Amino acid sequence: MCYRCVVLLLSVFLIIPLSGCWNNQETQTLAIVTALGIDSVSRENKQIYQITASVIQPGKVVNNNSGNSQNITLTSEGTTITEAVHNLSFSFPRKVYLTHTEVIVLGREVGAQKLDEVMDYLIRSTQVRMSCLIVVAKSNASAIIKCPNIFEQDVSTEISNLLYEGQEVAPQIAITDLRDFSLAMLTPGEDAWAPMVSVTKGRASGEEAILQSSGLVIYHNDRLVDTLSSSDTMPLMLMMNKFKGGQYSLETQGKVIGLELLSVKSKILVSVREHPEITITVDVKADVSESSGDDQIAADYSDIKNSLAQDLQEQLTDIFHRTQSTQADILGIGRKLEIADRNYWDSIEGEWPRIYASLQPDIKVNFSIRKGGLATSPFKSKLSR
Repeated sequence: MCYRCVVLLLSVFLIIPLSGCWNNQETQTLAIVTALGIDSVSRENKQIYQITASVIQPGKVVNNNSGNSQNITLTSEGTTITEAVHNLSFSFPRKVYLTHTEVIVLGREVGAQKLDEVMDYLIRSTQVRMSCLIVVAKSNASAIIKCPNIFEQDVSTEISNLLYEGQEVAPQIAITDLRDFSLAMLTPGEDAWAPMVSVTKGRASGEEAILQSSGLVIYHNDRLVDTLSSSDTMPLMLMMNKFKGGQYSLETQGKVIGLELLSVKSKILVSVREHPEITITVDVKADVSESSGDDQIAADYSDIKNSLAQDLQEQLTDIFHRTQSTQADILGIGRKLEIADRNYWDSIEGEWPRIYASLQPDIKVNFSIRKGGLATSPFKSKLSR
């Protein structure tokens, strides 16, 4: 009897792996989308959605060594995003498959007026991954998706590398994905932001259009309230502790100092006494990469460290006040306040945007310069000897 039970159990365990896939889909029946653009357009005095998708061409994926794009661009329209996505099949006789979508581009008008509807679709979708990059187009999302690929074989990789690789060398470049973007919108005491991308003429490629990181878009609740340039984005990225690499320059004491930033560590402390108190500390380590002018630089760099710290502190303060003017708490100060004192937060949560706009943060910058490269003085000062 025991022997029969053992045989029966073994048979059951051996049969289970043989069941195969219950929901398999053949790739030759799918339109695999790698990048999705969402716009709002007017048709007969009615606003509808326009979807632009970059879809893999199966025949060009195998042995594609030519460097040409392996994707085609499809466009469709619909009253809802769901309808517009399904209408893509009219141009490409396959089932639209969004699981491999790497980048979602929101048109400027969609991001400004219909963000709640777009997010409802994206969050409900069983195919769209939460790791998708969220990007806002400076104008139309379709222009971004249709932009010729200069460096990569598809636009999704082009955008991903533009942001991920660019952030390693430029602190002005921001990155967010669907998970972080949606959580920022849904979390009390925090607002969302997204990187902005535009199409421009590239000098390195003649008159051919290329994609370019163009700053940051800021939201309050689900409304687009401000757009920052690349130079204004850098102070925010430093305060958010999202620094990866880059440079910083300053004109001071009759000379221009160029710095290679090695590390930037920021800390935001929130406490409550009679009212919320915010302390933001930013510690910067850098090397001097170049210096103009005739004057020598002090061996301990004391003559420029204070100027650098003051200049960066002013930039951080200015950009913090700018977010206050729109009541957009993209640094998550309210969320940190809730963690610090939950009872106080419960009493002022409804008034937080107004309170946030009136805060006076204490911003401190500590600049540490490691070395000045192989030279100890400006090249011009050597010529005058």
